[in-house]
Amino acid sequence: MDFEKNDLHLTNDYDNYKTDEINKFQQGNESFRIDHESFSLKEKFDESKEINDFSSSIKSKTAPEAKTKAPNGSEGASSAAGSASISAGVASVAIPGIVVALTGVIAVVGVSSGFIKIPPTNHVSLFLSRSTELGFKIDRDENKSYVMYLSNEEYSFFEAIDFIDQVVFTDLMPNTSYDLAVYDTSVDPNELVYTGNYLTPSFDEYFSSVSNATQEGDYLTFDVDYEGNNIDYVTIVVYGDNNQVIYTYEGAPINQVTVNTAGQENVTCSISVNGQMTHFEQLFGQEIVHVSSVSLDASSLELSIGDTYAFKTIVLPENATNKELIWSSSDDSVVSVDNGTITALKEGKATISVKSKDGHKSSSAEITVVKKPSIIHVSSVSLNETSLDLLTGDRATLTATVLPSNATDKTISWSSSNESVATVKNGKITAISAGQATITVTTKDGGLTTSCIVNVTQKIVPVNGVSLNYSELELSVGDSENLIAKVLPTNATNKEVIRSTADEEVASVDENGKVTALKVGETTITVTTVDGGYKDYCIIKVTA
Repeated sequence: MDFEKNDLHLTNDYDNYKTDEINKFQQGNESFRIDHESFSLKEKFDESKEINDFSSSIKSKTAPEAKTKAPNGSEGASSAAGSASISAGVASVAIPGIVVALTGVIAVVGVSSGFIKIPPTNHVSLFLSRSTELGFKIDRDENKSYVMYLSNEEYSFFEAIDFIDQVVFTDLMPNTSYDLAVYDTSVDPNELVYTGNYLTPSFDEYFSSVSNATQEGDYLTFDVDYEGNNIDYVTIVVYGDNNQVIYTYEGAPINQVTVNTAGQENVTCSISVNGQMTHFEQLFGQEIVHVSSVSLDASSLELSIGDTYAFKTIVLPENATNKELIWSSSDDSVVSVDNGTITALKEGKATISVKSKDGHKSSSAEITVVKKPSIIHVSSVSLNETSLDLLTGDRATLTATVLPSNATDKTISWSSSNESVATVKNGKITAISAGQATITVTTKDGGLTTSCIVNVTQKIVPVNGVSLNYSELELSVGDSENLIAKVLPTNATNKEVIRSTADEEVASVDENGKVTALKVGETTITVTTVDGGYKDYCIIKVTA
């Protein structure tokens, strides 16, 4: 369809619209009007359909399903992915990739691009511009609600919150262009009231941080630190509930601020350095435990090219509120660092530094990278014996020879095929019981092996004596007693003995040494060892 200027009801402020910008929406057979009138879409763009569906859902207070495209291009489902809490009319939200510090808005980070540039009916201003963050403020009609979209070809965030005045988008890319679109959803979810294109800085010239925030009675005190050259003036603004300004400072840098926060449930601070917004944080008037020191487990290291090392860090105090650390290398071509794990890349030296995000407490380590030494591999391994004959209890030592003698890694390990027969530790063998076992040595480099067969025979220990527990024993007829034979030595191989009586009618003895008195008289019990024929005697006297 053709568009006429009077069809759009354009005011003088819109006379500078470019025809080609308007034509972007003509392609879809859409008729619309701008400013105090709302869009009437006959056919929606495919590109805008998801946005329109979402905007409509805001009117019904139902969070739609949406897809969020992550920075790496992957897609994931998101439906009201953030969490919001409202206290005293103030909303705070946690959105993946977005920090929203607000006192009551609808904020949607959207999926559309290429919006028509329409002069704002509500003033939208950029109050935070950093390499990874953009913050926007809208001077809104309290009776209206708005939807905000920030996107480019690679990034799109999707979330909504009711009643906000300020939005901070984080995790953006430096030196990257982003499109902002604002909709007035009070009457028509498609009423576009502002678009703009914003470029994140390539780097941050200035930096500031807030620390040591403490609340004592009605007064909140916090420290402010700055980084950057030639800092001439700073602006510090503290907001209370409903985005009300409760403190303002403009002038030379100061390092401590005290604010009367009586009656305020939520407190937000913004800091600008030389006109550049450098910090925006919700303090909430709560006591924050700040980092006092950061230390590393090593102050210097020498690594070979290709080696890695994971630093262990100690952040004190242990209950610090924010222990987030920032890592850096003085020369990424020599040593790279990723969340505390360093990789040696080439010969040279580099300093690895770690700094706490809270308070900028730091520590560092000097890293020296050298060439990896040439590796001389093991070519063979041999033992001084290929077989051994041992008696139980015997010990022997095997010696392993690893070649070449200048091999880089000559580490070896030992094992036994049957530890009930023979055990081995560092080449020392102990014969345990009769049988056969194979002792094997293996090189760590190359896994080369060789072995020795160990045959174990039971060692014979000859008997050298025997004794009984009684030399003379008096029993009544019918009584019995045990004669216990002790064969020496105690580890003699064959401890078998033979027991006998001189007169079986007077007293008998069984194979276990039990003597029984049979009739009045006297006899002798004899014990004889099978090995060696050693003897001992006991005289038995039997009474009535």
